[in-house]
Amino acid sequence: MEKIADSAVVGARPIEQKTLFQRIQGALPFHFWLMLPTIIVLAAITIYPFFWMIWLSLHQTAMDPGEKDVWVGLGNYISLLDDESFLNGVKLLLWYFVICLSIEMVLGTAVALLINGRKGENLFIILILMPMMVAPIVVGYLYSYLYNVSFGWYFWFLKSVGFLRTDTILASAQPVFGFLPSIAFFGVVVADVWEWTPLIVLIVIAGLKGVPQDQMEAARVDGAGSFRLFWDVTLPNLRSVLLIAGILRFMDNVRYIDTIYVLTKGGPADSTKILPFYLYNISFRYFEFGRGAAVGFLLLLFIIILAMFFVNVFKKKEVVPVG
Repeated sequence: MEKIADSAVVGARPIEQKTLFQRIQGALPFHFWLMLPTIIVLAAITIYPFFWMIWLSLHQTAMDPGEKDVWVGLGNYISLLDDESFLNGVKLLLWYFVICLSIEMVLGTAVALLINGRKGENLFIILILMPMMVAPIVVGYLYSYLYNVSFGWYFWFLKSVGFLRTDTILASAQPVFGFLPSIAFFGVVVADVWEWTPLIVLIVIAGLKGVPQDQMEAARVDGAGSFRLFWDVTLPNLRSVLLIAGILRFMDNVRYIDTIYVLTKGGPADSTKILPFYLYNISFRYFEFGRGAAVGFLLLLFIIILAMFFVNVFKKKEVVPVG
């Protein structure tokens, strides 16, 4: 018996030692390895520029051959606090975001509710999405014609109804109602609303398809009218959708210079020079790449902080399903 046992032990195959790569491969799911090439490419084109931007923001860049960049530490950031154009750009960006997002959210949600579930819904969606397919540069040229003082339809209409008291739209730095931004600023806002409200319509319609019908039926049984249905059932279920739409639009706003460049080039009197346009000017017109990188880094931080704030607010008000 001992000989048989010894022969069995001798004939057994030794346990294979796995290499480090094989152990890692077994520990990670298969879909991770499918995504790994994309992750590497995204890291290469994202992480390096990010740290390069931080490095630039701490230096005064030299444009002449043979000269070296000069370390200034936080000097670029401190100088922005004394720059009236920067502070004005921040204020105008906040105005731009609040006004554009408010109008687009209201109009987009109203249009989505109007066409949702109606006959010909798909056709309406196609027609509504057409402005969003137009390049921002083309939108700028389109509205420059509509605002033209000689043959612009919008200028003629606003002048005819007595809403416009000046002889121009895009060249007027006159504040609206004395405390709001200029008339030219609102001319740019109208172009933005026309182009990007369809995005809100598309996102809200997608959200409306996911509103639980049992909640709608229960509210109707309780005698809720159209407004109560929207306020108590539809809107709470759209909170996450509206959050996504708001973050997307803000990220669009912080890089929005195309239409402004065509319509006003930041004028008149810097009344439409929002922060992204200020960033474009100091970086690619005055070649102050250090200050431009500082502005870009501050914009990135602001986006992250705002996104975290919105996510936390909407998480606290998240709808808890019954049962």
